[in-house]
Amino acid sequence: IGFPLNVRKCLTYVSGKYVFTLSDDDFILDDNTLSIILKNMKKYKVGMANIGAIYWSSSPKHPCKFYILSDKLIVLDPKKDREVFLKALKINYYFYSGHVFDSSYIDPNNVTESYGHSFFPLIFEIIKKRGLVFIPNHFIIARISLRFIPHMLNIDRLGSFIMNDYLSLMKNYLRGKD
Repeated sequence: IGFPLNVRKCLTYVSGKYVFTLSDDDFILDDNTLSIILKNMKKYKVGMANIGAIYWSSSPKHPCKFYILSDKLIVLDPKKDREVFLKALKINYYFYSGHVFDSSYIDPNNVTESYGHSFFPLIFEIIKKRGLVFIPNHFIIARISLRFIPHMLNIDRLGSFIMNDYLSLMKNYLRGKD
């Protein structure tokens, strides 16, 4: 059924309070990461948390790309910040690992069939309802295919469907999609 629909199906089976997305070839760098995430999600009463990523291709011992948003905690509260979606765009959603969701806000139908952006509606619906916290100085170690990225962005092969899909999703949420 493909990756996005598989994720959607898995989310229908969730029975715990939280869901941490982690691909089969990724891992959490620090032992205390989960406790730090949960502590901050409870403290700020948010529906989602995100951490940084260290990407590798040939070996985890040889990173090829880092995603570090900030060295400070970032809390996005939709009740206090009208620009929550613009600020949320700076958070790393392109990678499927490293997201933690409060399961009470998960609607599996918000996972779309778009491979490149399947989590966006789910993430933005949760941010709209409960907000988000970015946890600094905690990382997943994530395998990334350096061959896939140029292929995904190759306009000659894929036309503009990925960019059109992305812009359409952003336009809906920036306009205040209900």
